[in-house]
Amino acid sequence: MRLRSGCLISSLNYFSLERSAGGCQHLAGILRLPSDCSRSITHRRLELTNATDAVAAGSRFLQFDIEYKECAVGLGLDIPFIRLVTRGSSRSAATLRFDLSKAFIDLPNPQSYLNRTVYFPQRTSRTLTGIDVFHYRMWLAITSALRRPLSTVLGLHLWFDTDFPAPYFFRSLLRSTVRLREVVFRASDIWTHPSIHTFLDRDIAPALTKLKIPLDATAHSPKVVEALTRYLRSRLEITEVTFRVRRLPKWAPDTVTVRGV
Repeated sequence: MRLRSGCLISSLNYFSLERSAGGCQHLAGILRLPSDCSRSITHRRLELTNATDAVAAGSRFLQFDIEYKECAVGLGLDIPFIRLVTRGSSRSAATLRFDLSKAFIDLPNPQSYLNRTVYFPQRTSRTLTGIDVFHYRMWLAITSALRRPLSTVLGLHLWFDTDFPAPYFFRSLLRSTVRLREVVFRASDIWTHPSIHTFLDRDIAPALTKLKIPLDATAHSPKVVEALTRYLRSRLEITEVTFRVRRLPKWAPDTVTVRGV
């Protein structure tokens, strides 16, 4: 079937595309997806020089005339991603993924580049690589391209490894979530990251009042408890912390909520 410009696929519920940035850009000019259609765009064959182009191409598949209420971001993976989700009867999701497993990153001294470019209040012990430079450019481009959708987000889900410099790359994105009320953590050991306090301080997330933390194997560790306690003492406006319990019997509640912390 040959598609004409602006072809609307009205009955589509889910759309998935895995292409290069150029391929995504081309199809974005041809296809029109229905407003309640969830979409997933995965970029492949990435290079350091096309991080911004990949974000621009992928963002053309997103809708800018609706309000996204939830956002999930993942970093430290071979396929970093951002997902925006609506709420209500016509719930839908839009996901941008960036497959870095075979990315071509040619940069002589990435550690020096990032140390000159990015503000690191706490230096990470991890050796920075060209992939980290791609992440930095990619998240800056995402923040710029999606500033309007991010401005309506109320809840943020976080995925990143404890040794990854994610907070430094997410700072500009978090500043764009001006209505952010709740942060949900994938793992409790994120609280051992040396810059988690700076990442979620009052200047960057002023409206934050709720945290959700999994009650996993590291939740009771002294480092996690100390870091969380210190943060809550510095952010008295955090009024609710929910610890989510996994793999319980069906009759048991799966959350323990502490209010007025």
